[in-house]
Amino acid sequence: MGCQDLSWDLAGAAVELSLDAEELAALCAVVERHKGRLPPLELLRFHRQAYLAFQLGDHALAAASYDAHAPDEAARLRHAAARYAELLRRELAPASSRPRTGGVGVGAQM
Repeated sequence: MGCQDLSWDLAGAAVELSLDAEELAALCAVVERHKGRLPPLELLRFHRQAYLAFQLGDHALAAASYDAHAPDEAARLRHAAARYAELLRRELAPASSRPRTGGVGVGAQM
């Protein structure tokens, strides 16, 4: 994918490690201490949505390519795609329907 903004990595870490808002805030504090800056919250939100959409597409395409010769792997990939789809659905839901979280306040999990 090439060089990406730091917020892409923070968003990816939050998704893959299932970080809650408090854990993400702690990670962001460490990053800010070492990098001297923190990406704007809007950029973190955008990259979380983009990361989820990318992973959803990547896993769905991979599952389709494995259907014929590795059905167990295809099923695993479809399961992962469904997880990304659900997280993305929650992320894109109106703010009033999202669970309230503390910390940095980015999305349902962030």
